[in-house]
Amino acid sequence: MLSIILVISGSVILGRTNDGYWILYSGLFLATIFSITSIIDVFRSKTMNQGRKSLWLIMVICVPVLGGLLYYVIHMGKEGKNVISTPDYEETS
Repeated sequence: MLSIILVISGSVILGRTNDGYWILYSGLFLATIFSITSIIDVFRSKTMNQGRKSLWLIMVICVPVLGGLLYYVIHMGKEGKNVISTPDYEETS
């Protein structure tokens, strides 16, 4: 989300000052890092079958930032609900 804000504000400021380039490039850099981590997370997911992974990869690659946001909101939200917490210790009698 921050990368989108930086890209838009950098584009607006671009014509007025030289700082617009730094803001624009930092937003693009953050968007690239976010997209790469989204792709890595899709590959590492153990809860999805290959068909679902393929669909998420297409979404993340074709629409980089929005696809990554959707992946984290939809898939990671479901994955967090399926986790059952257990105590770190065992009781002995």
